[in-house]
Amino acid sequence: MTEPNHHSRNLKLVSMFFILYWLLELTPTGDNQIRLQFISYEIHNPSMLAPVSWLILVYFAARFWLSSHGSTLKAISSHQRSEITRYMDKIRLSNPKAMEKIISRAESTYKKKHKANYEDLRNKESTSDNLNNKYKVAVSNSCSITWRRCSLDSQATYEEKVRGTMSDLFAYKFQTPLNWNETILLRIIGFIKFLYSSEKSPDYFLPWFLFTLAFISALLIQFDITPTILTVEIIEVSEIEISK
Repeated sequence: MTEPNHHSRNLKLVSMFFILYWLLELTPTGDNQIRLQFISYEIHNPSMLAPVSWLILVYFAARFWLSSHGSTLKAISSHQRSEITRYMDKIRLSNPKAMEKIISRAESTYKKKHKANYEDLRNKESTSDNLNNKYKVAVSNSCSITWRRCSLDSQATYEEKVRGTMSDLFAYKFQTPLNWNETILLRIIGFIKFLYSSEKSPDYFLPWFLFTLAFISALLIQFDITPTILTVEIIEVSEIEISK
């Protein structure tokens, strides 16, 4: 059985070694030797086994992060964009008052951040002495996503066209940020949908889940906490609770 992402395979394999080492309560043999079929190696510095194992685990985790986080973030953003598009479709069809508020927010954003500069450019490029700067703001279902905020693609369209040196100064595109609570909710919903509907989800999160268990196992090994000790402690606590 092969796996296309060898970084994922390596991280899962090393993590499983840590987990099984703790679960099975494995310990080195008394002769301090490693046997690989017909070849044996004697360990003269067993104290280095733990730090070397930690370095290997961290190395494979870093390699997996570098190889996969970019494509995974794109996949998550794609699901979040789809959720925002679905949200906007629903508002347009069934909640005209909410749509009016979004358009009003877009108009306010345009007036505060873009209108003055853009109309100065229109006036400068126009050959008319009495330019008509009436416009209408529209908001589309598409959006842009950054790590801070989700923003709707918006546009201010003017009634009178002006031919500029670089382009036709007829419509100005800008971004209208969603409120922070809308951003958080839609991003959470999009992320949840990514978890259960995307093929990338298990390929990405299973290695990190095993890495987390491996990290916990390594800490338990470091502090000599075995599964047997934990089981005994849980049983003792349960018996005390029952007796009360």
